[in-house]
Amino acid sequence: AEDRKVDLLLSDVILPGGMTGPDVARSALDRNPALKIIYMSGYTDDVVLDNGKLDGDYVLLQKPFRKQDLAETVSRILTI
Repeated sequence: AEDRKVDLLLSDVILPGGMTGPDVARSALDRNPALKIIYMSGYTDDVVLDNGKLDGDYVLLQKPFRKQDLAETVSRILTI
C-alpha cells in the first residue's frame, strides 16, 4: 500500500459503536502528530465540554453548517 500524507481529520464528536471522535483523533495523532482536527456536532459546545467529550485545542463546527462554513474552517485550520 502506498503511504499517503493526511493533513486533516473531520469527525463527528459522537460516533456509533462506542468510539468517539476524540478516540479516533487520538489514534490518528499517534501516527501523525501534525494532523489537524475538526470536530462537528449537533450538541452545543457547553454540552460537549460538560460531558468530557473534548479536551485540549480543537475546532468545533456546530451542525447544521453551510458548505461555505466548512470550506472556510478547513482553509483556516490548514493554514495554522
